[in-house]
Amino acid sequence: MTRSILSAILILSSSCFAKAEVQVFKILDGSSLSCPSTNSTDSQPEKAIGVSLVKEAATDKTMKVTVNISAVTCQNGIWIADVMPASREYVAPNGKNVRVSYDNYELLLVNERYEIIQQRRLGDLSVEQKGTQTFSLPYNRGATQNYDLFIRVHKTVSTDNYQYSETMHFGGFRLRMN
Repeated sequence: MTRSILSAILILSSSCFAKAEVQVFKILDGSSLSCPSTNSTDSQPEKAIGVSLVKEAATDKTMKVTVNISAVTCQNGIWIADVMPASREYVAPNGKNVRVSYDNYELLLVNERYEIIQQRRLGDLSVEQKGTQTFSLPYNRGATQNYDLFIRVHKTVSTDNYQYSETMHFGGFRLRMN
């Protein structure tokens, strides 16, 4: 009798106080970057973008999710917080001076049907180490829902007599709500 009462209390309390769970993880989208434990001969260390969960709060139909978006750099096998360069310069093997500039960091939030539901400017990640972003998303308690975050930047490469621009993607991150 005591066991059945205790079991009933545990079941009721776990369903009443069940917290919505949100996970953030890297999407296996073909973009990857390793962080070797030894220093390479490259003078420019590898940089990447990291996304981490700060907090979550759920109502019956809405999930409020806050994430940090930060630049990271590889140093001796460990990713550490850093800033993205606004620009960098180097001399190419042919002796030409090359300037690479980055501007307009942007975040895209995409639903399960690959529709862009939010598009935000992130500011200058060359100055801010991390950007906190909060999203209010439709939420169906008990059903698994996925939203994908994509981060991109406008990159311009120029030399004395040549220039081209492209959009550089940092891969995707999934927000999984259970």
